[in-house]
Amino acid sequence: MNVKPSEMPCLSVRQPWASFIVEGIKDVENRTWYTSYKGPVFIHASKTFTKEDYDIGKALYFQINKDNPGAVCPFPEKEDKNFFPLGGIIGMANIIDCAWINTSPWFFGPYGFYFSNPVRIPFVPCKGRLKFFPVPEEAKVFIDEWEAKK
Repeated sequence: MNVKPSEMPCLSVRQPWASFIVEGIKDVENRTWYTSYKGPVFIHASKTFTKEDYDIGKALYFQINKDNPGAVCPFPEKEDKNFFPLGGIIGMANIIDCAWINTSPWFFGPYGFYFSNPVRIPFVPCKGRLKFFPVPEEAKVFIDEWEAKK
């Protein structure tokens, strides 16, 4: 599917999950709704990031990687929520499936959007929305500049 970047849909995800997706650490995003969409999507890091999100993300990361001594911790040594960008597009990935059953340790359901080919891109500040949403007008110039530099 050939989609012009400024026409790709966005999906807002809370941190640290958004960064986990674009870094290729997390291969599934859990949702309560199904999608038939398959293709490229921008990952937007929402502005909401609680201490609970931080603690759960860190604990789950270590639980999933307990048998992987080479795993590099994506969290700073000291708790620092500013380490994770908030309120903008941080990357992109391809949605390859939406399912309600999977063996990924990141899957909790009821539906999972499964990703491939994640890429971090320079931070693009913009407002997020629920479900899929178009690239906000204020972000299109940044997206077009990024695409031209590739």
